[in-house]
Amino acid sequence: MASILAIDPGLSGALAFYDGVGLEVHDLPVHAVKKHTRLDLAALAMRLRVVELYREPEDAVVEHVGSMPLQGTGSAFNFGFTTGAIHGILVASGYTVHTVTPQQWKFGVGLQAIPGQDQKARKNASRARAIELFPEYVHLFARVKDDGRAEAALMAWWFIHKRKAA
Repeated sequence: MASILAIDPGLSGALAFYDGVGLEVHDLPVHAVKKHTRLDLAALAMRLRVVELYREPEDAVVEHVGSMPLQGTGSAFNFGFTTGAIHGILVASGYTVHTVTPQQWKFGVGLQAIPGQDQKARKNASRARAIELFPEYVHLFARVKDDGRAEAALMAWWFIHKRKAA
């Protein structure tokens, strides 16, 4: 079975390689630029080159994202830059890039939208579902801040197991 690369974009996001059996997850590499945190573009490109040596994924799925209500313009610009840079690196690396809305992949992995549910509860639900689907990798999703890892892994699972049915 082919391997898929899935990316939850954003500075607290992650990337996951999944082939239907084995899972490999990494936080997106970041570095400090003055007083700000930025995506480390060179480190991301290097990470992809290293993993490509033994995983050989051809397809990448990236969450289709947009700005959030009440998000500041600077924050929205930085988020857009990070997401665009991820797409650029993937295309330059030879991946076929697919996008998926959060609603589509979350429904596909069995995460229910609960009206009034706060962001913390949604992130914890993603971690809990990742632990259900990948019990042998529970250590990857153990911390509260591992929601980006969980969402990247869940997107990869959705792409391999549910995408064609969606």
